[in-house]
Amino acid sequence: IELEILKELLSPKKNTFKSRFLVRFGEKIQSVPIEEISFFFSEERVTFLQTQAGKKYVLDSTLEQTEAQVNPAEYFRINRKYLCRMEAIDGIFAFSNSRLKVTLKNSTDSDILISREKVSDFKQWLDQ
Repeated sequence: IELEILKELLSPKKNTFKSRFLVRFGEKIQSVPIEEISFFFSEERVTFLQTQAGKKYVLDSTLEQTEAQVNPAEYFRINRKYLCRMEAIDGIFAFSNSRLKVTLKNSTDSDILISREKVSDFKQWLDQ
């Protein structure tokens, strides 16, 4: 029995990422599967999730907390305001000072920029 406990303690822990997020919609509480979430964004100190269908829900966590709860292979923090899924990216454009400009599906924000510092990590993430 001690050997089993020792094996468990020594084995590397698997990261467990959320498979769904609970959101409130008026008085109703709803569970949104991670596969349906296009991106998370922060606006005026409030964090939102946006679904592929274009629905927007308020989250109780910060963008930093949310980033730690999702799989980094699936979601990338493109800037202080956005954490997006690869499938949500509509277009990537070269921008001044070696930055990139990104457009997201179902987003009205046309000014989503990736800083110079994050460009190589972003390209690496896209190329996995």
